[in-house]
Amino acid sequence: MTWFPRNRGMKLITYFIVVLISAAVIAEAVMRVSVKFNASYYVGFKNDANTIINYPYGKIIINSDGYPDGEIRKTKVKRRIAYVGDSVCYGVGAGYGYRISEILEQKYPDYEHINFGAIGNGIDDASIAKLMGISNKYEIDAVIFIMNLNDIQIYTEQNVEKRVNNEEPSIRRYYRWL
Repeated sequence: MTWFPRNRGMKLITYFIVVLISAAVIAEAVMRVSVKFNASYYVGFKNDANTIINYPYGKIIINSDGYPDGEIRKTKVKRRIAYVGDSVCYGVGAGYGYRISEILEQKYPDYEHINFGAIGNGIDDASIAKLMGISNKYEIDAVIFIMNLNDIQIYTEQNVEKRVNNEEPSIRRYYRWL
């Protein structure tokens, strides 16, 4: 009994697919063993207070409160603007001195610009509760939410469930709070 007795072409295609998959598996195994991989090369996962994280694109200074900015004055001398958001606000791809909070600080020195960006922040209940706490603790006068397209995924399972149960989505609650 032969394998694919009537179709020699099918036999060749099957053989080619098996060889291709085998080569891919072997290449993956060799790469995992021989190439040093650092998952936090571009994005840091560890934000210890009072540290400087060096990335290929620049450094991110983490202050004593654990936020990606210089030290925040305890006493308020100027009106404070808080910048919140995810990796875009944090500075992935730009680094300290080149983020929007520092650029606006140079342009508008009459205000104190504070960066509260964090990788993974979004418009969800946990982030909004954190934002409310930050605003009260640091006497923030204005909040600028820096977002990317991935931050406006409104139709997640959580929000669809809230709409079905006639609960208020957290983003509306946030805007009402502002």
